[in-house]
Amino acid sequence: SGKLNDKAIYWYEELKDENYEAVTVHQLLYEEYKNKQDTAKFVQTLKDGFSRFPSEPWFLQNLINYYIFTNKTDEAMSYLTKAIEKQPNTAQYHFVLGNLEESRGNVDNARAAFEQARKLDSTLADAWAGIGRIYFNKAVKMADLMQVPIIGVVENYSYFHCPDNGKDYQIFGESHIEEILQKYGLLLLNRLPIDPTIADLCDKGDIESIEKTNLEDVSLPE
Repeated sequence: SGKLNDKAIYWYEELKDENYEAVTVHQLLYEEYKNKQDTAKFVQTLKDGFSRFPSEPWFLQNLINYYIFTNKTDEAMSYLTKAIEKQPNTAQYHFVLGNLEESRGNVDNARAAFEQARKLDSTLADAWAGIGRIYFNKAVKMADLMQVPIIGVVENYSYFHCPDNGKDYQIFGESHIEEILQKYGLLLLNRLPIDPTIADLCDKGDIESIEKTNLEDVSLPE
């Protein structure tokens, strides 16, 4: 395994300065150095990738994650600021900024960054999720200050149930509800699907005629 790892690193190092699939080669080289637990080399590979491919958010995201994980948020912010200066219209960079600001406790800055990411790319589901997470956290803190007990959490718009094949699809990406539940010690009451019928009735101004809200399926703790 170690010999194969070294051989892969050798060839990726040989190929990384070529024009053939350069982004992919850098990404694979990073993975090999990471598997080898060579921190200095995998960090340098991320820095090289970010420098060579500034419009490819993958390198910056992994570099930021490393800095956050090692409590080097100043270094993370420095790289992210440079990235946004070079590519101000890259929505993913503003989303990463939102996560970084949130991890540092700067909630207002985080919300502004998520909003900017959403404006630049309205299809970026993670930006919407970031905004929702901020408001959820504020609601939990407010309830705690007012000494109002929280029964549990209902995850709305959790998935879309396709009537054609009976499968469920997470349109807004993978759920992070478990992290929130663990953070605040809350119970998950239910996951509610996206229901086009509700949206249609709202558009028609006829929401009062709804027959099923899905809230009927919410199970309260005894």
